[in-house]
Amino acid sequence: MRVILLLNVAYDRLHLSAFTSTKCEWKTLDNLRLGTERLVNFDLKKGFNTISGSVLMLDQAQSPQVNINVQAIRLGDSVGQKKEEVVETVKTNERGFYQFSNLRVGRYKVVCHTADKLIEYTDHNQTTNKGNFFDFKVESQYSNINFFIAPIKKGRWSHLSQLDGLAGNQVNNVYRSSKGVLWLATGNGISRYDGFDFYQLWTTGWYPIKAYPSYL
Repeated sequence: MRVILLLNVAYDRLHLSAFTSTKCEWKTLDNLRLGTERLVNFDLKKGFNTISGSVLMLDQAQSPQVNINVQAIRLGDSVGQKKEEVVETVKTNERGFYQFSNLRVGRYKVVCHTADKLIEYTDHNQTTNKGNFFDFKVESQYSNINFFIAPIKKGRWSHLSQLDGLAGNQVNNVYRSSKGVLWLATGNGISRYDGFDFYQLWTTGWYPIKAYPSYL
């Protein structure tokens, strides 16, 4: 595969990749001046280098951290190379999942952005071949490279009382179901809260504040 580059921006270093569903190759071009025209030949070879995993919360359910920045950083391995270079930044999806694909040969580390710092991946189970780093010399795939961190996205606190439909202002116990529904034991009875409405459980049965198709 041949590609002709005509640059309208100067680059000290430019990384290019070409790939199909089964083959890929990386090229690195240095000292490209404005107006440079360069013919680049790609010899596509079979194989992809990938790193994938999830960013999860520290709760028992391992809830996903959504829309979090994760970076693949390539470490310099020869004289003249930058010590560290960010080669790709991705965001976690609704399941907290991220993936780097088509990484070129080299040595990498993976970091996750929190509100005030970077967290480097630490391999407690020795799933990588170089401790906390990832070496790509041939086709390799690293999966389950997971981060477990405190929630980053801050929620909104609300103060709820009997005026909002709670059975009593003194809450003795709280239970959260697998569906995210809160059950609150008060001195005046049990309340069920789904994030929108309260429902009360007395000895005579349920008394919802608003009609709802199911209480379970």
